[in-house]
Amino acid sequence: MQIFLNLKDLPSHVMLFSFDAKSMYTNIDLDHLLLVMKDWLYLHQNDLPDSFPVATILETIELVMENNCFYSGDTRWHQKVGKAMGTLYDCIIATIYCAHYEKSYHTSQVS
Repeated sequence: MQIFLNLKDLPSHVMLFSFDAKSMYTNIDLDHLLLVMKDWLYLHQNDLPDSFPVATILETIELVMENNCFYSGDTRWHQKVGKAMGTLYDCIIATIYCAHYEKSYHTSQVS
């Protein structure tokens, strides 16, 4: 944090965002996550190949997020709240989810 506090002469339009990714994962609402992902995929559909399977990707995200099971010690758990950690989707989903909040904040400040 000290690095950011020491930054000098930043333009007035610059905004810095920080997210607690570790806590974020377990607090993401699945319905909201799917809405954010759907919005992002459709917003960027012109950048995706014509045959990009948007519906399949959304269904897969929902399937993975609703059925996240993991082991802790010798017990098996089914995560019912929050987003799964350790899946192949983690990094991209977290990045898109954070970008959604960054864009939402920026848009609210410009309006």
